[in-house]
Amino acid sequence: MILSFGGDNGAFLGSAGVLKAFFENDISFETIRCTGISCIPVVLSSITKSPNRAYVMITHIWSRVRKLYMHFFENGPSFPNMVEILRIIAKAGVKKMEGLSNRKRLDSFVDEIFPNIHVPKGLEILAFDVIDGKEVTFKEGDNLRYALKASLSFPLIYEPFDEKYVSSSWITGIPEGDLVILISPAQIEEKNPRLAVEYMFLATIARKKELERRRLEKAEKVLRINVDVLSPSYVVRRCYLKAKEFIEEVLV
Repeated sequence: MILSFGGDNGAFLGSAGVLKAFFENDISFETIRCTGISCIPVVLSSITKSPNRAYVMITHIWSRVRKLYMHFFENGPSFPNMVEILRIIAKAGVKKMEGLSNRKRLDSFVDEIFPNIHVPKGLEILAFDVIDGKEVTFKEGDNLRYALKASLSFPLIYEPFDEKYVSSSWITGIPEGDLVILISPAQIEEKNPRLAVEYMFLATIARKKELERRRLEKAEKVLRINVDVLSPSYVVRRCYLKAKEFIEEVLV
């Protein structure tokens, strides 16, 4: 079975709780796929071989990850957040593809937190190649840091990694899988678009949601987790309890 995590918002740091529940119930997967922010706890759990240790590490870096993703940490690529970031970019005189933040911030974070090793066996990290217009999978044998920098690159905030890679969580929503994990924060009130670029953002979000819907329909099982507060203790524990409940009711 292939386990798949989305990753377009900060709530996906709670993926460590999901993995902890599977680990405690001795449930393993042939392949675990991640994209975007979920790659942080998924990779930490994989390389430490301990969801508990990954959780401790996540509590220490939580505020740092929040700062790395600014508005999008709370709600992901929502229309109001996209417009707000675009306005900040315009005021700062930054080219859109360059992003609002210096990409060295993200690269330094990856280099500091993750070892310079190959992607572990059984783990796949997904990104999107904006030049060739296709989803790319980094797997066993590929450089871990390279894969993470590609998958963690949110558009508008950071320029594409290696001039072509952005997080596929913004394009396809979630990787394909047999069991898909979708973690969603409280929804913010959408605003009515006024400018042409705002309608373009709405179309982008609608396309991503449609691709996500299709992948959810193809999955054998889907675990949806809603969170109200984005704090490490609450999010990870809620994800752990929901996954434990899901295991008892659906998988066992």
